[in-house]
Amino acid sequence: MLNRPVVAIALGAISGSLCRYYLLKTIGHVPWNTLIVNTTGCFCLGLLVPLTMGRLDLRLTLIPGFLGSYTTFSSYELDSVKLLLARDFSQDLLYWGGSLILGYLSLHQGFNLGNYIRNKLQKQIDDN
Repeated sequence: MLNRPVVAIALGAISGSLCRYYLLKTIGHVPWNTLIVNTTGCFCLGLLVPLTMGRLDLRLTLIPGFLGSYTTFSSYELDSVKLLLARDFSQDLLYWGGSLILGYLSLHQGFNLGNYIRNKLQKQIDDN
């Protein structure tokens, strides 16, 4: 059975993903559309964290729900800022750089594996 927090997050996620879809469709021009989504997501997260304090349903709908499906980059930036505010500069640099490098490498490896699997499947189809 769904509980209230799950419903709040799900409703936010639906609207966040639709907002992202229509915004990207309107803007076009990869990668600038992603930059705009990530930047606006960061702005919205910074705006909403203090504004939703003490309002759990609204916070769940807007932050992990809406922004979670609109962009995960905003969550990455929030974690980085938390480390920076804690004056944990070495951890912040490691997190920031590690996220950038590991994200790139993971994307690249996933892309390669996906192409390998697709090619193997296509070869099986062609052989039959």
